[in-house]
Amino acid sequence: MAETLHDAIDRDDLAQARRLLLAGVDPDATVIDDYTPLGYCATTGRAEFVTLLLEYGANPARRDRGGRTAADYARARGHVALAELLARAERGAPPLTQADVGLLASVWGSDIAQRVARSVRGGETAPEANGAPEAVRETGAPGAGRQTGSPDATREPPASAAARKDAPAAEGRAPRARNSRGGGAPGNAAPAPQPAAREKEIDLGAFVGQSAAKAGITQVIALARVNAERRARGLPEHEVTLHAVFAGSPGTGKTTFARYYAQEIRKLGILSKGHLVEVSRQELVAEYAGQTAVKTGQVVERAKGGVLFIDEAYSLKHGKDDAFGQEAIDALLKMMEDLREDLIVILAGYTDEMRDFLHLNPGLRSRVPNHLHFEDFTQAELGTIFDGMCRKSGMAVTTGDRELAIAEIMKRRKGRHFGNAREVRNLFERALAQQSARLSLRDLRAMSGEELNTFVTADLTEASDDYTGTPQGSGPVQVEKSAMERLNALHGLAGVKRAIGEIADFYRIRKLRGEGAAGMDVGLHMAFVGNSGTGKTTVARLLGAIYRELGILPTGHLIEAERSALVGEYLGQTAIKTRERIEAALGGVLFVDEAYALSQDIRSGDSYGQEAINTLVKLMDDHRGALAAVLAGYPEPMEAFLDTNPGLRSRISRTLVFEDYTDEELARIAQDFAAQNGYRMDEDAVKKLPALVGELRAREGRSFGNARSVRGLLESAYKAQAGRLMRTGKPETLDKAELSRLTVEDLKI
Repeated sequence: MAETLHDAIDRDDLAQARRLLLAGVDPDATVIDDYTPLGYCATTGRAEFVTLLLEYGANPARRDRGGRTAADYARARGHVALAELLARAERGAPPLTQADVGLLASVWGSDIAQRVARSVRGGETAPEANGAPEAVRETGAPGAGRQTGSPDATREPPASAAARKDAPAAEGRAPRARNSRGGGAPGNAAPAPQPAAREKEIDLGAFVGQSAAKAGITQVIALARVNAERRARGLPEHEVTLHAVFAGSPGTGKTTFARYYAQEIRKLGILSKGHLVEVSRQELVAEYAGQTAVKTGQVVERAKGGVLFIDEAYSLKHGKDDAFGQEAIDALLKMMEDLREDLIVILAGYTDEMRDFLHLNPGLRSRVPNHLHFEDFTQAELGTIFDGMCRKSGMAVTTGDRELAIAEIMKRRKGRHFGNAREVRNLFERALAQQSARLSLRDLRAMSGEELNTFVTADLTEASDDYTGTPQGSGPVQVEKSAMERLNALHGLAGVKRAIGEIADFYRIRKLRGEGAAGMDVGLHMAFVGNSGTGKTTVARLLGAIYRELGILPTGHLIEAERSALVGEYLGQTAIKTRERIEAALGGVLFVDEAYALSQDIRSGDSYGQEAINTLVKLMDDHRGALAAVLAGYPEPMEAFLDTNPGLRSRISRTLVFEDYTDEELARIAQDFAAQNGYRMDEDAVKKLPALVGELRAREGRSFGNARSVRGLLESAYKAQAGRLMRTGKPETLDKAELSRLTVEDLKI
C-alpha cells in the first residue's frame, strides 16, 4: 500500500494521495533506506504533500539510520521554508499557520502557498498571504507542488519507482491514529488498494559477462552516491560529470546498462524522473537549416529529468561539411551544460567509430569523461544467455543440440555486425517458430508435455522455409535441397561445379580434422569470368549459401555492387562508399559485376576508380576470413583488370571460367524458365527448340546473352501465344492445358 501512495506522489496526484490516506495507508511506511513518504517529499520540495502527510499523522521527528529527519533532508536541499515548517512540526506546533502560508508564499509564490493551505484545511480558503490573490482550485497536475527556480526542484530521493517493488508493504500493519481531520479511528479504516504493478528492477549482478563495464558503471555510481551523501549532510559537493560513452558491438547490453544507470542515479535523488529516452540521428537532425537546434531541444526537453541515450552517436555528423549534424552537436553541448544537474547523456556506438567521433568533437570529449567498453560475449557467455532464454520459456534441449545451437550462433561471429545477445535471441525465436511448424504437422492433442517443450536438432538448424505445408498424414515432410545440390542441379557449368565442390570438400575435411586444422585456408575470394547470361550471379548466390551451410560464413547473403555503388562523386567519398558496401557484405558474398569498370579510365587519370580498387584490395585482405569477394565480368577485360593493382591478383584464390551454354543446355534452361512461369512446351516445340536457340545465337552474334537471350525469346513467346489464343474468338472456353501450352509457332524468332 505504501507503493500506491508513492505512485500518487510520483504523479503529483494530491487527490489520490488524500484518498489513500483516508483509506488507511500508513504515511510513515518505509520504502527504501529508511525513506518515508515525508522524507521523500521533503527532499524534492513538495510542500503540498508534506503538509498533507503531516495532517494525516506522519511523524516529522522520525530519523533515518544516519539520524536525519525530514527537516534535515529539506534543509540539505536548500528548501529553507519547508525545513522551517517541518522543524515547527517536530516541536509539536500546528502543521500550518498563517505565518507558514506567508513564508511559503515568499519562497514559492502565492498560488502554491494557497494550494497548500487549501489541501490541509480540507478545502477552506486561507486568508491571502502578503496580498496574494485567492488560490486556484486543487489539481493533480504534475509539478503542482514542486519548487520553481531551483536546480533541486525536479530531483527525487532514493525511493525510485523500480526500487520500491521490494519495499516492505504496509499491509498487515495497524494504521496510526489520525487526528480529527484524518477521517476515522483505526478500527474503522477501509481496506487499502493493492499496490500497482511495476516494471521489474534491473539487477546488474544477474547480467551475463561484461565485468569491465560493470566495474566502470559501479565506480561512476559510487562516486555519485558519495556526492549525494555529502550534499545531504550539507558538505561541499565534488564536481561530478555523469555523462558517459558506451562503446561496443550491438547486443552487448548497452541499452540495459543505460536503464540500470538511470535507475540507480534516480535512487540518489540526482534525477527527477530517471526515465530513459532512446534516439538516433534522425530524431535530432532536421532536413533544412535552422530546424536542427529546435528538434534537438525538443528531444532534450523530453529526456529532462532522466537519461538521453543516443545510439550510433557518431552518425550525428557525416564528415566535416555536415552543417546540420554540427548544429545538433552544438545544441546538445549547450544543453548538456545548462541541464547538467538534471540530465545525463549517454553516447553509444561501435568502439572505433566512437573514438574517432570524440576526437573530431573536442567539446563532447571534454564533457563526457566516463567511458565504458562493452566486450563481445564469449562462446560460454552466449551459451549461458541461450540457457536463460530456454529456462524462462520452459523449453528443454539436449546437451548435443545445445552445443549445435551455440555453434550456429558462433558462425555469425565472423561478420563485423555480429549481434551478440541479439543473435542468440534470433536463433531462439527462429527455433520456436520452426518447432511450431514441425509440431503443427502432427496431432497436437496427442503430444506429451515433454514433446511440446523440447527443441530437436531440426528446430535449431533448418531454415524457416525448409518445412512444407504438407497436410497431416499425407507423407513425410519434404526438406529443401542443400545449396550444393541446387548448384549441381543447374544445367552445364561442369568446371564451375567441380571447382566449388573441391572447396566444399576441403572445408568438410578440415572440420573433421578438428581445431588444429582451423588455421588452414584456401581463400574465399574469386574471379568469375564468362559472357553474359552464363550464370555468374546465380552461382555467386549459391556460393554464399554453400559457405553458410559449411559454417565458413555466418550469413552467406549476397551484396551486389557495380562501379556506381563503389565510386563517389568527389575525392574522399569513394573510400567511404567502398567501405560501406564491403561492411554490408561482411559474413556473406560481395559480388562486383563488370569489375573492370572500376579501372576503365585509370589511364586517363581516373583517381576515383583507383581509390576504389585500392580500398577494395585492402579490405579484401583485412576481412579475408569474414567475406567472399567475387569479381565478375567478360574474360578479356577481367584479365586486364586484375593487373591494375599489384595486390589484386594475389588476393584472388582462383578464377572460375563460365563457358557459354550449348544449344541443348539452353533448350533445357528455356523449358525450366517456362515451367517456372506456368507454361509447358508441346512435343514439337521441345524437339525443335535447340535449333531455334541456334538460330537466335547466329542472329545476335557477339551480343548473344546465353540464358538472358533465351529468357527474352520466351517473353516474346508468351505474347505470341496470347495473340494466337485471342484469335480463336473464344479464349474463355479453353481449358487450362491449352492456356499454358507453347507451340513452335509461338517460339518463332
